[in-house]
Amino acid sequence: MPGGMAVVVFWVPAIAISGLSFYDGDKFPQWKGNAFVGAMRANTGQHIQRVQFNPKGLPTGREILLAELKQRIARTIDFILSVPAEKVDGSEDRQVTLLRGGKEVTYTGSQYLLGYAYPNFYFHVTTAYDILRVNGVDLGKKDYIGSP
Repeated sequence: MPGGMAVVVFWVPAIAISGLSFYDGDKFPQWKGNAFVGAMRANTGQHIQRVQFNPKGLPTGREILLAELKQRIARTIDFILSVPAEKVDGSEDRQVTLLRGGKEVTYTGSQYLLGYAYPNFYFHVTTAYDILRVNGVDLGKKDYIGSP
């Protein structure tokens, strides 16, 4: 193709690419040089797609990531909303026993929520936020803090 470049990756039907990033980190060496493409078109499935390339720069494979994320979140919200209030009312004093490191640990409902579940949740949210930021995703405080 004189004066241009040959197309090596394309989608039929089009996926409405929302972003493209090549991974150049060290955390996942098997992904080095792979492209991550955001797909926003509803009828082709909103997802992130990883495209692998050989040393000559030709695509050798594709992997769809996070395709069912919205559905999983919706199912989780539906489940939470399906739990009757009387099932959780008064649960702050109930015993919750977990197996951690091969050892049983018992909490009250309040101890579990405030000392285990909340910190665990916020640790993972913060870690995901940090990973996205360090990899160039334009996130800020406004994306992290909810709105009324």
